[in-house]
Amino acid sequence: MLENITSVQQFHALIGSTNVVLVDFYADWCEPCKWLDKILDQVVLEMPEKCVIAKVNVEILVTLGDDFGVKSVPVLLLFRNGFEVWRMNGFMMAADLLEKLELFSRET
Repeated sequence: MLENITSVQQFHALIGSTNVVLVDFYADWCEPCKWLDKILDQVVLEMPEKCVIAKVNVEILVTLGDDFGVKSVPVLLLFRNGFEVWRMNGFMMAADLLEKLELFSRET
């Protein structure tokens, strides 16, 4: 499932209620973010059932970007049971992201 985050409250509710959440901090003008969108579309089709992908536009939800120290985009954060467990600036290919999601979803 892919979820667009529109509020800080929605973000915290999602990471607190879902086992594994991959968060994509992005901006509409960012070209690498657009490349990552295509990769995330592939990941959604194959990702483990317990996982959710959330997208946070740092130009709209500035406080969330600030809270997590996002200085450039894209940034991927992985939350497990509400806690940040992995972070990456930039992006990785779909197979590598799926491997991360599978690893952390097995650990829950």
